Amino acid sequence: MNSDDFNRHMTLWLDQALRYLGAVTKEQIALAFEAVDGLWWDSSARIPQKYLVLKRNYNVTPIQTPLVIDSHKMAEQNYALLANFVPPQLEPLTIPLPVGDYGVNVSLISRFTM
Repeated sequence: MNSDDFNRHMTLWLDQALRYLGAVTKEQIALAFEAVDGLWWDSSARIPQKYLVLKRNYNVTPIQTPLVIDSHKMAEQNYALLANFVPPQLEPLTIPLPVGDYGVNVSLISRFTM
């Protein structure tokens, strides 16, 4: 397989993966960023400013669950923009993190404290 074949196959694979995952349009992404501006992030802040991101997840357990906007929050002014494409009973996808990598158990060689 040459680079053109690889690029063509990868483009098709990415397109199928995005369709399967329910990717949204650029316009919907812009609305989502606008809806959470000032709540989760600050569009007036620039990298590397610490308060560019306003809400952080300090949960360092092996199970990660994203923050999902509930239907009551959708009724608020900033979230109303999202109501058109976020399902009303959206459940967060829980993501288990690996305990190690390349056969190394991270908890055996390190410790995180706050």
